[in-house]
Amino acid sequence: MPDVELEIANPLPMVAAVRKLDQVLAAAKQDQGGGLNGLGFDRQGNVFAVSGTVKGIGVSGRITVLDQLVKVNLSLPMAAYAYRGAAEKMIREYLEPRLI
Repeated sequence: MPDVELEIANPLPMVAAVRKLDQVLAAAKQDQGGGLNGLGFDRQGNVFAVSGTVKGIGVSGRITVLDQLVKVNLSLPMAAYAYRGAAEKMIREYLEPRLI
């Protein structure tokens, strides 16, 4: 499976960034807009296991929060390989402004 791997700079220390990401994911779970369906996440410390469907394509992976950095690693099915760049862009554009 092709992966989406990206790092997002974040000015917050780890503990504050974990709280913020928890809020962002909870809001996204409630909203479920933009083709996002069935978002689920489970947090263990500073690592979030995430899964859901985006525009009909199932995705799963993890988001790891570090001091001043958020690492996203998602697995996509082979059928979605052509959309990998678009997925990276969408994730970055969604998370960057919300993690400040």
